[in-house]
Amino acid sequence: MTTKVTVEFRGLRELGEALRKVTWEVQEKLAKTSVKAGIKVIQDRAILLAPKDTGTLKKSIIIYRDKKACRPGIEMWALTVRSKKTKRKKGDTSPVLKGRADPNNAFYWKFVEFGTVKMDAQAFMFPAFDAETAAGNESPAAEALRDKLKTGIEKINLPKLAPTGRAK
Repeated sequence: MTTKVTVEFRGLRELGEALRKVTWEVQEKLAKTSVKAGIKVIQDRAILLAPKDTGTLKKSIIIYRDKKACRPGIEMWALTVRSKKTKRKKGDTSPVLKGRADPNNAFYWKFVEFGTVKMDAQAFMFPAFDAETAAGNESPAAEALRDKLKTGIEKINLPKLAPTGRAK
């Protein structure tokens, strides 16, 4: 059920040559911030599309960097809905709230997204993702990624390049 999006940039030979002159830490930071900017746009759209009853579902839509999957040249970020597990502080004797009783637990997001036998689906994650991939190169997520990449390149005084990409 995992969907991957690959953004491919063409004609970046000059960028590669320029990046070789920059330290690995700077390259990694540039990649992290650029990819995060792109996925943040999709997160914002999912939050906008999520139904609001109590607001817990909207607050639980998160993005995170999958450090285990990241390698040199590969940035892996995930957009998901957090189902919080209640952690008790040391010395706390109050009852542990689980499932529906916990106001911060969005365990039900799958039921909302896909529906149930008795409830129609109110999809918010897939439409947010589909809207970005359908727009391809002109999507706001790809645009945010390009803008962040461009400003990052300008900050480290690399030759000015106009990256153009195509979403697959």
